[in-house]
Amino acid sequence: MKNKEKKRYQECNKLEKVWRRRWYLLIPFMFVYQSIKGMKIYEDDEVDGKLVHTNKYFIPNSKMLWSLLIGTAQIKMNWTYTSEEVFGNVRTKIDLAKDKEDS
Repeated sequence: MKNKEKKRYQECNKLEKVWRRRWYLLIPFMFVYQSIKGMKIYEDDEVDGKLVHTNKYFIPNSKMLWSLLIGTAQIKMNWTYTSEEVFGNVRTKIDLAKDKEDS
């Protein structure tokens, strides 16, 4: 699909969704591998408007590592949201929170 834009996950049929969900199968194995290996996330500094690589890094905790692996799988599945979907979900949560306060 070089020239053709890849469909969003939400727009796919059931068979294609099942095929794209194969990326989720790798998450437990990658989690164990990265936990043993010790995934390093490097921090870059901005100098004169340019990013400069530094040797400063941190090792994510288990919860953060799991979230990063889930996000990576969703990127590979092209699981994206439009701004309307995001704002609709945010508005719904705000409305639910207001209703909860009023009750």
